Amino acid sequence: MPPVQVPTPTIAQLDVKLSELNYRERSVSIQLLFDALNLTGHIDGAGPPTNDSKLKDWLVADRRARGIISTSVNIDIRMQLINLSTAHQMWSLLRQMYEQSSYAQSYAEFQEISMAYQGSSDRDFDWTGS
Repeated sequence: MPPVQVPTPTIAQLDVKLSELNYRERSVSIQLLFDALNLTGHIDGAGPPTNDSKLKDWLVADRRARGIISTSVNIDIRMQLINLSTAHQMWSLLRQMYEQSSYAQSYAEFQEISMAYQGSSDRDFDWTGS
């Protein structure tokens, strides 16, 4: 009789690793992934069910959500998440750490592009009217 093959569970991976400059992009990616995997309740703060019969399934799903978050960040960031017990706690800490700096970086880039565009428009415009 051939050996029984047990499927190995896999953790979904994101295409974008978190850095201080890409929180917005990463948050969109993880929200879409969690929605596809029916895990959104684990990052939006819905919390565990009060019904004991559903709690075991919720805990398993939350471990999966924590695994996805953990593997989508660099090791130095991961070490800051190690003592958190839920995916929501992890997600909240990441938001607190990176959301503002990501938006600030995007705004600074927008300002730089805007200034460059205005500068080139002024040079290219014929102010003499000829």
